[in-house]
Amino acid sequence: MDLLPNDLLYQGWKNHCIVIAQRHFKRTFCHCSDLMDGVLFGIKNFEIMKNELFNVGTDRGNWSKEELALFIQKITGCSLYYDDSIYFDTDHRSYLVNYSKLNTLGFETKISIENGLKELLKA
Repeated sequence: MDLLPNDLLYQGWKNHCIVIAQRHFKRTFCHCSDLMDGVLFGIKNFEIMKNELFNVGTDRGNWSKEELALFIQKITGCSLYYDDSIYFDTDHRSYLVNYSKLNTLGFETKISIENGLKELLKA
């Protein structure tokens, strides 16, 4: 699970400002409730899923850091700055995840990244 959405939302809410580097780096996000639904789905479908590996999530959860920051800016009203020169993120992961193998079996996530962030902001 990636903590980037939590961290950026906290920065936007508390500091009214987000600074990101490597804005085009991609990450994938999935709500913890959807992850648990994926585990339960695996238990219920053990016979057809055994001895296989599955990614739990949705292709709609593949966002760039910039897309994430822009959405957080929209819901918090914070300022957003891009700076690769003075701020360099030591986390160099950039990836997209394909979820079609699990989705083909009928699994679908229920909570979008947008709704998950709104839920977290209310908390």
